[in-house]
Amino acid sequence: MIDITKFMEVFIITNGRESSKYVIKSLEKQKGVKFNLKIIRNKKWLDACNECLYNSETPYYLRLDDDMIIHHQTVNYFQYLVKKKEVDNGILYCTKLWEPWNKRLCNKVKVYNRKLTKEIGFEIDSRGKVDKIFKRKLLEKGYKIIGDKISAIGIHAACKADDNFKYSKLRNETNDPTFEIRRKEIIFLDKVSKKIPVKKQFEMANKDLYEFNKKTNTLFYKFIDSHGGN
Repeated sequence: MIDITKFMEVFIITNGRESSKYVIKSLEKQKGVKFNLKIIRNKKWLDACNECLYNSETPYYLRLDDDMIIHHQTVNYFQYLVKKKEVDNGILYCTKLWEPWNKRLCNKVKVYNRKLTKEIGFEIDSRGKVDKIFKRKLLEKGYKIIGDKISAIGIHAACKADDNFKYSKLRNETNDPTFEIRRKEIIFLDKVSKKIPVKKQFEMANKDLYEFNKKTNTLFYKFIDSHGGN
């Protein structure tokens, strides 16, 4: 077994959402790997992203938000994905999250090539996010985004409205003209969280997620089956 502590670290960025303890718990249950976990608490988004980048001591690092509850083979799968797909100019390795209540894949869970990421750095946009600017700059430099677009490696947790509004304010999302769209989403997710508590969502991140990947015969499903099944 490769000692992933010399290869990849995992960072969680959290501002105290209820789901954060289940994200941590999902990492504690990871199979097939050892890794260093670092938790960044109560920081503005740009500061938190920079702390991941400049505090990482390994060639690659996985960054998770505190609403990303992952399957217990996820870190092992990321290690496999990076090793298999590694190229000199590959900077991001991405997979998807699943929202059972919306029946959709969403967001991107990212592993960063630390050396190449440092060449670009992070900047924040009007919505308090870094991804769009970072993607544009990496493509301008001729770097690649590599990943798996159909596998779902975790549940995108539905959190309480108070938790999400607090998070949005810290990221300055509330100042963006498009925030009304996000506001409606937050209210919807609050209703979901009342019907499906986060503890239940944590349980769904294994068996239910496995069944979803099996149904669509994803690479993640094949990886899970080749590493002992669910």
